[in-house]
Amino acid sequence: MNAWKAFAAPVCAGWHAMVRFPADAAPRPVLGRGGAPEIYPTRDEALQACVDNLTGYLNGRMRRDGETLTTAKAKANALFRKGRMIPVEVR
Repeated sequence: MNAWKAFAAPVCAGWHAMVRFPADAAPRPVLGRGGAPEIYPTRDEALQACVDNLTGYLNGRMRRDGETLTTAKAKANALFRKGRMIPVEVR
């Protein structure tokens, strides 16, 4: 159920790089520009795209709702700090 998967799937003109995240029920192809599934000429290129996509997701700064972490942090700081610095003491 909460599985990560990445594999290359053969299609007519080449290979699709397929990835499945725990939030999704089924694997989805890696999309190119314009939102169309990217077709790779070789299996190795498709697998490399899987690796790039997974590491980009894991190391990225995007939250699940699409908002970046920097904007969420700025909103939280504005809410709790009211624009002033809070002094921190280290004991």
